[in-house]
Amino acid sequence: MFLGVLIFSCSEEIVPVIIQDRSELDSLETVIGVTTDDITAAQIANDSLKRYADSLNAVLKELKDANTSLPQVVEYTLQITDGSQGYINGRTASLAGAVVTVSQGNFAQELTTDGTGFVTFPELEDGFISVTVEVAGYSDVYLVVDLRDGGSDGTGSPDVRYAATQVMVFPTSGNDLFTLTGRSYYNQDLNNLRTGDTNDPFHPYEGSQIYETVPTGTTWSLGCTPSSIPNQTVGRPGFVVSAIYAGLQRVASTDVNGNWTMTLPVVLLTTGNNLFSYSFVLSDQIEGTRINVAPTPNSEEVWAPLFYYPLSIFEMQIFPGGNGFTDLYYEPI
Repeated sequence: MFLGVLIFSCSEEIVPVIIQDRSELDSLETVIGVTTDDITAAQIANDSLKRYADSLNAVLKELKDANTSLPQVVEYTLQITDGSQGYINGRTASLAGAVVTVSQGNFAQELTTDGTGFVTFPELEDGFISVTVEVAGYSDVYLVVDLRDGGSDGTGSPDVRYAATQVMVFPTSGNDLFTLTGRSYYNQDLNNLRTGDTNDPFHPYEGSQIYETVPTGTTWSLGCTPSSIPNQTVGRPGFVVSAIYAGLQRVASTDVNGNWTMTLPVVLLTTGNNLFSYSFVLSDQIEGTRINVAPTPNSEEVWAPLFYYPLSIFEMQIFPGGNGFTDLYYEPI
């Protein structure tokens, strides 16, 4: 029985997974996650995937027959492309000048893609590697890639083998993003919740002490996760085991009036469906004083985001270059 690890989404949490035999190692499924482009958060995600690759190689080493295992050199090629274009029209939009770093144990090498978006690492070892891709104006992505040939344990020919991965990255700025704006409020009175209809609006009115705009600098974010990426075929050399996109957890921060703006990546497939799924990730909690209608003392409360009005992000028609408006409301917890 051997111990490996698996990274879940952008939680930066490493969850132990027990790997008992080769079939489990060979049936790993692709896990796609997102994180912010904050330097610390991105570094944690990148370091976590490096440890993940090292742990998988340790498991692989234990599973090999030490008496028959032969060293095998792998020539590994990556092509870096603009995912927003490739998914829309099926054409490959190669990205020149992408910085690609491959790490495997104590080995690390950094190369830059050529004019066609390709880069080749000629002498890697059979097994798992971690890959970092950085392109200005696009989401950085951190990968764990399986270079084995259909689950080969390295007991075959020592001749050079070949593996390849196409890596799609997505714009984090530009005209093709969906712009979401709104204002954030928090409810100061649990005894007087509003329905949101014409006679009982959510928005503050003159003299109201129920909803107030949140403090300046209150942040919240949405995770924008691709539903699929290339090289998700198990057993194919260059299979992507894990991918974390830095910058696809989009963050908004309120100004002095509670206003905020957030831009979201959006890629409409030929089916009309959006490649991205959006999920509420996290937000600042607000601390303050709740106003009590009943003759009880005012009390300190903590508020957390609860609902949107008039539409949630999940009810909007999201398309490249579009825009939408919704308010975000915090309720006491």
